Amino acid sequence: MGWVESGPPRALPVIYTIEEMERFEVARPDAGLRGKALQWWHRMKELAAETRLTFGGREGRVEVGALALGGLSQHMIAIDLVGQDFYWWMIEYPDACHRFLAKISQGEIEAEEVTHRIDPRPRGEMIGEVIAPCVAADPDFHPSTVCCGTSGHTRHEPGIEQSGSNG
Repeated sequence: MGWVESGPPRALPVIYTIEEMERFEVARPDAGLRGKALQWWHRMKELAAETRLTFGGREGRVEVGALALGGLSQHMIAIDLVGQDFYWWMIEYPDACHRFLAKISQGEIEAEEVTHRIDPRPRGEMIGEVIAPCVAADPDFHPSTVCCGTSGHTRHEPGIEQSGSNG
């Protein structure tokens, strides 16, 4: 994890070679950071059930939000794990990158299945992270690539035009 005083923590690459990428195994949905988030969510549910609220003499309750163990696209997870090299690896080693993205996708599907078994309530849209198509500043960069506009996942500043509503 990278920590900067002026922004949120961010992932630092942990995969440095194609061989490491090929050997990478996706963690089970109940392990690692997701496992900790799952434990935390269960503990918050317990604490919420033990908490008494009163509003103007009327009894209320504390409700814990829907369990959400995912949120990023498989591409952004790959960038978090590999770093910027993943962009050129997609051009030079497309088959290896497709296998890597398929592993990540399968892991995300498994995490969603676990999430929905534990907490079947509907989830809202992801908040706080906007993924925007862009064209990288380098004209030699593959034009079909989609990357993260102003995300802290990458160290470069891609050349993009942002559009959106004013409301």
